[in-house]
Amino acid sequence: MMRFASSVGIEVPEVALVHREQVESLPATVWPHSEDYAFAVRRFDRPVGVDAVHIEDFAQVKSIYATQKYEGNFESIAGLAYRRHDRRALEEFVRRLTFFVLIGNGDAHFKNWSLIYYDRRIPTLSPAYDIVATEPYRPASDPEDLGLKFAGSRNFSTVRVRQFDRLGRKLGASAGLSDVAVETIDRVTELWPQFEDELVALPQVLSSVRAAIRARSASLLRAE
Repeated sequence: MMRFASSVGIEVPEVALVHREQVESLPATVWPHSEDYAFAVRRFDRPVGVDAVHIEDFAQVKSIYATQKYEGNFESIAGLAYRRHDRRALEEFVRRLTFFVLIGNGDAHFKNWSLIYYDRRIPTLSPAYDIVATEPYRPASDPEDLGLKFAGSRNFSTVRVRQFDRLGRKLGASAGLSDVAVETIDRVTELWPQFEDELVALPQVLSSVRAAIRARSASLLRAE
C-alpha cells in the first residue's frame, strides 16, 4: 500500500522488504511464525550526514495519551496540518484521507500523522509512514470504522468529495480541495490494476481493496 500511495502522489519514504539475513542485531523473537522478511521504512528524520530532524506526532502535538489516539476527528488533523498557512500540507491531508477511504484504511489515528521540522523552526506535515488496508481484517459483524470521525461519521461510505471544500471554508483556506480529492480518485482507479498482481498471494486483501476502490470511487462523488 505504501508503494501504491506513492504512485498516487502521496509523500512516503523509501520502503522495502528485507530478508532477515540482511538485518543485523535483531533477536529471533522479532520474527514471529518463522517469517523471513521484514517491512523496512527508511528513517526520514535521520538523514545521512545530517543531525536528527525533530518530529512530533499529532498525539504529542495535542498533548493526548497514546490510548486516546482514536478519540477525535479528521477535521482536527486537517487543522494541525494547515495551521492557517500550509496549503501544501492541507492538500496532502486531502490526498491521504481520500486514499485511505478508497483502500479501506481505518488506522489513520493521531499517532500516524506527524509534523517535521526540516529547518528546525517551521513545521510541516511529515511523509506518511504507516499506510495499511485494515478493512480486510474487520469482522463482518463489526461496523465500518474510519478510525476517526469525518463530518460526524466514522463510516467510509459517507465521505464525500464536497465535504473537503466545506472543510476548507471552515479552516479559512482557498477553494479547490475537492479538486485534489477528485484527482486522487482518478489516479487510484487508473493505477490500481498495476498493483493487483502484488496482492495475488493475499486474496482476502486483494478482493477487499478491489471492492472498496470500486464502491467508494463512486460514493465519494455522490452529491447527497
